[in-house]
Amino acid sequence: MNGIKTKKIFAAIILSIIITTYIFHPLMVRGDEKEQLSGYSNKNDDISKFKSSISRNYCTSCLLSTPMLLDDKNPEKTLLIIAGVEKDYNEYEIEEIKNFVSSGGRIIVADDYGFGNTIAKALSTEKCSVDFSEKMLLTENFNLNKSFPVVNAELKNSSYRILTNEPTGLIVNGSFIMLASSENNSYLDLNENGAADLGESFSVPVVVEVIVGEGVAVFISDPGIFTNEIWDMNGFDNTEFITALISYLLPEGGTIIIDESRHASEEHLENVYQTISIFIILTTNNTLTVLTLLVTSIFLLILIFRVKGKSDWGHKFNLNYYTAKVLDTGRNLDKIRQIILDTVKISNNLSDEEFNTMGQKRLYSLINNKILGNFILSKRAYTEKEIASILESVKEWRKWKKQ
Repeated sequence: MNGIKTKKIFAAIILSIIITTYIFHPLMVRGDEKEQLSGYSNKNDDISKFKSSISRNYCTSCLLSTPMLLDDKNPEKTLLIIAGVEKDYNEYEIEEIKNFVSSGGRIIVADDYGFGNTIAKALSTEKCSVDFSEKMLLTENFNLNKSFPVVNAELKNSSYRILTNEPTGLIVNGSFIMLASSENNSYLDLNENGAADLGESFSVPVVVEVIVGEGVAVFISDPGIFTNEIWDMNGFDNTEFITALISYLLPEGGTIIIDESRHASEEHLENVYQTISIFIILTTNNTLTVLTLLVTSIFLLILIFRVKGKSDWGHKFNLNYYTAKVLDTGRNLDKIRQIILDTVKISNNLSDEEFNTMGQKRLYSLINNKILGNFILSKRAYTEKEIASILESVKEWRKWKKQ
């Protein structure tokens, strides 16, 4: 009886977490979410021009799943770019990013009103702390209107005039290098009344460089400077400054990784699937617990979408998608496949073009693992026992890839 009671408590806890964090919250906010700052889209608020520009001179790839896949073989020749943090990182991902930078990696964190402070806090040291103010930066030096302030940058004895788009500012304490700032007549609208009040007017840091362990972190209080809308706009030096900044961080060349995993998803259940898949990889020490959690989560999702009034929900769920005997949820297996593919691409320094044109034979040889190679190339359903074997293989294989 105690065993049954324990299982009921465990199921209730899982149900509460999933409903509170990943079902009701996305349902309330999904109308305001907008996928942006993607290197794969040509929309004005995306960054495909930037990605195309840097791909001419650097091996460039995109991280689609999780920073847990960062390769630390040559961190000093690797630059991680995070442009817009629309979804928070979990503690394991933050620790991975911190270890990457501390061991010699380079990172650019560009954010304004998102979750950039989770990274800033992790990379702050005793010598310097950085915070994104999350308050609008306003100045009389603007283009078109006050939503587009102009700031001045200095890098390697060269001056740049940078156009921003609704930026915030940085609050920096300690030892740092100022790369760009607003003029003295600018101000942070701390009380959000749209006016310059006493104590708000000062030159505001916009781009700073901080030493973190053996690595370098650059914080930019506006991801908008990367966007297609203003990337190569006449009269401004966004393209020249970012290009010079990357060259400064990677003087001998190297690999650039753009983190696409923190952008808002258009499908509000993406958080659920991604959390389940990443949790599987992180906790494979106890396969039975993981499989139990996965089955329980899937079962609870089915129950949730069978409630009365589900026709009012924005996302329709196909209950026939699941079977009682097979754990293959389709999208979860696709997530595991994506983690494997991301690892192959990053560990072999492959550009998106090189990776996308690769044949199956070449992909199989780069994976160099029979179980995972067959899993990637196969689209069949998998049993619980097979998934357990795949998860153990992923864990050991990724350890081997990092050696």
